Amino acid sequence: MNKISYWICKIVTTFLVPLMTVIVFTQVVMRYVFSSPFPWAEELSRYILIWISCFGAAVGVREGVHVSILTLNKRLKGWIKFFVTLAIHFLEIGFFTITTISGIFLSLGMWNVRSSAMRIHMTLPYIAVPISFLFMIIFSFESLIRDIKKYLFNK
Repeated sequence: MNKISYWICKIVTTFLVPLMTVIVFTQVVMRYVFSSPFPWAEELSRYILIWISCFGAAVGVREGVHVSILTLNKRLKGWIKFFVTLAIHFLEIGFFTITTISGIFLSLGMWNVRSSAMRIHMTLPYIAVPISFLFMIIFSFESLIRDIKKYLFNK
């Protein structure tokens, strides 16, 4: 499950970054060369950027590259490092859970709101938050289990 989740996050970001690049480049060409911009391009690129940011953050959680985790892990030793690492994982999981639940309610509450240019339900951009934070919960549990095993069995 964890490898599939990680693969999904990587595929989403890998697909959306070039898509956004093409949309923005096309919009610039249409605006400055043909003086006829697409009315939906800026809005779509903004929503794609939201999805890229959310899923990129999930990949960062999976790979353990967020700054606070690296800084604390390099400075501490022994059992103090282990307990601080556990505290970080539990705080992450708690924050990710609260954000996932809040994001679900927020995104479902936006169903009746339409975007101005594309006229899509605003649930579509907003749903990126609970989906990506759900992946972050999965990745944090995976990291928690890995760190517990490493501390208990590699002494």
